[in-house]
Amino acid sequence: MKLVPRHYQLAAIDKALASEHRRILIVSPGASGKTLIEALLARHFRRRGKRVLWVLPRRETLHQAVAHAQAVGLRNFGVMIYGTEPTPTARLQIATSSTVLVREPFKADVVLWDEAHHMVAEGAMALSKHYSRALHYGLTATPIRLDGKGLDEFYDEMLIAAQPSELIGERLISVPRIFCPDVPDLSSIRVRDNDYEPQALGEMMGTDGLVGNVLEHWQKHARGRRTVGFAVTREHSMRLCARFAAAGVRAAHIDGSTSPAVRDRTLRAFERGQIQVLWNCMVLSEGWDVPSCRVAILARPTMSLQLTLQQCNRVARVFEYDRPLILDHAGNVLRHGLPYADRNYTLSGTASDVAGAAPSRRCPECHAANHLAAKVCVECGHEFWNIEDKLAESADLLMELTKQRLLERREKIVAFAKTKGFPDDWTEAVLSRWSAIEAHG
Repeated sequence: MKLVPRHYQLAAIDKALASEHRRILIVSPGASGKTLIEALLARHFRRRGKRVLWVLPRRETLHQAVAHAQAVGLRNFGVMIYGTEPTPTARLQIATSSTVLVREPFKADVVLWDEAHHMVAEGAMALSKHYSRALHYGLTATPIRLDGKGLDEFYDEMLIAAQPSELIGERLISVPRIFCPDVPDLSSIRVRDNDYEPQALGEMMGTDGLVGNVLEHWQKHARGRRTVGFAVTREHSMRLCARFAAAGVRAAHIDGSTSPAVRDRTLRAFERGQIQVLWNCMVLSEGWDVPSCRVAILARPTMSLQLTLQQCNRVARVFEYDRPLILDHAGNVLRHGLPYADRNYTLSGTASDVAGAAPSRRCPECHAANHLAAKVCVECGHEFWNIEDKLAESADLLMELTKQRLLERREKIVAFAKTKGFPDDWTEAVLSRWSAIEAHG
């Protein structure tokens, strides 16, 4: 395959190489081509005789790294993954973090970290300390963690390669259609380690009603389109898979316990279109890219903005003229905001809101997710009712009502609201405002 670097990728590399710091974190949106940035950095340092270790969190991302390394002209590199023979003489090693920990340590001058937000994991921390004298370059779309820990312990500088709005404007990533068909009540689910307790959450999300809703809305909105589904637990994922298969959908399931051979075979079948809906539990949330996959089903509620964005990013790439679709049965988009919004990140682990990053609102008519400030639904054109707007429109009526007693006018207020189609809370708001003015003369 031929890969042509984009301007923001080259600019990010130039800034990183020009920096005086030895530990640089590069942040770039999902589907923006972070693997190519890593491959180009690897090529830069290999051409200068440096020994490079390229670390990836799992085998699916490693396969993509190998393809990118070959595409930029890198040859004679080693691959550290379970089941492969070591190549100790290679001066570039592409490895999963778990394999590096059990193999003979590679003497690296430069370490490249894919999905660098995993740096606080115990294994990554050990590797970081082992290569304390090396140059470190981390790449991530989401430099935030659920536990609140920042990445300033591992990196000295953060560089923003691009924001989603820039890439959308250049037609490099897509704005998805987003529907939130049902929002589960999670009040009974305990929180453990800063997120919902998975076993209880999986049991609740695996009830017949919710599982049936997932299938029903997929059939309504996405039938025939290649889909990835994110479940809570292994059992939940398998149950969803079975429900889809029973409906005649070519569905499959993988999880962390699936053997590497079966996992690779399943992913290849999905890429070829032999599998239509692929369910998983915490396997495909990061770094996995199949451009022809156009639908993501979020069936795992989470308090993690990072996990929500990563899962939504699996369908962010531009592919032909097919606009991606997100079916959020977890309420994650309503909880965390639109996935394609611009956000300001810091090394301390915060993600401050910028325009568009506020929590979204769901249309009562079609269940589409909209920006919180939207006046009209992006999907069906439904006009969102706003109490402040309606109160402003009714200023004359309000002044008239202040001249009369509340109880005497209640019936007329209700009648007026019905003629205008205002909801009940408009009536209560007018009465409350009238009472406040009455009380203050």
